[in-house]
Amino acid sequence: MTLVALALLGKSPAPSIVNVATMYALVAPDPRTYRGTPYTCPPGYGEAKAGMLQMTRYLAAFLAAEGVRVNAVSPGPFPHGQSASDRKFVARLAGHCLLGRTGRPQEIKGAVLYLASDASSFVTGQNLVVDGGWSAR
Repeated sequence: MTLVALALLGKSPAPSIVNVATMYALVAPDPRTYRGTPYTCPPGYGEAKAGMLQMTRYLAAFLAAEGVRVNAVSPGPFPHGQSASDRKFVARLAGHCLLGRTGRPQEIKGAVLYLASDASSFVTGQNLVVDGGWSAR
């Protein structure tokens, strides 16, 4: 993995990797949110994304000497597809967020751009949670 990453990033003046995890790598879902809906969040999803966060820290440690920064972004509720048009489900999601709403795509884009840019040149091994305050409860 390390050699592949270095080969792909080697020509960049400020190489950066941004992994995508989820708030469910940090907190367990509330089953009531999904009850009575066709949507689910199986345990393996959060488990795999928690592993992604550990891989982020691991790669940050091993690639720092090569000048490569490695960070992650953990989105919260960003409904898409069929769930985005299910007003009752979106309201349930929004009810868990301190900001009282679900996320918009540009809000993830901004976080990723920050982590990939020179604005975060002294940031590595971190996870930026973009969940409207869900995991702060």
